[in-house]
Amino acid sequence: RQPNLLPLFSLLLSKLGLQVLVHGVTAASGRTTSAEIFRALDVPAQESLPVTADALVTDGLAFVPLSVLSPTLARFLAWRDLLGVRHLGHSFVKTLNP
Repeated sequence: RQPNLLPLFSLLLSKLGLQVLVHGVTAASGRTTSAEIFRALDVPAQESLPVTADALVTDGLAFVPLSVLSPTLARFLAWRDLLGVRHLGHSFVKTLNP
């Protein structure tokens, strides 16, 4: 249960002139997501890949929800709560051998 520093690190890298693309889930039970932190920092979640590319060019930083980047993977990760696992690897193994 470490603090989620990815959004702050991403902001720092973009301030240094690097283009940073962050992807992730928008909600996770019992955890603070990068999406929630970006929202608090007024970094909007992008709603399409073309808009994401524009944000990278203009702002140097873009957060794209996994549901936009890979809807299939987002649906797969939505099973984590139901299966009672946190990590993608655990999720995958649980679906192979429940």
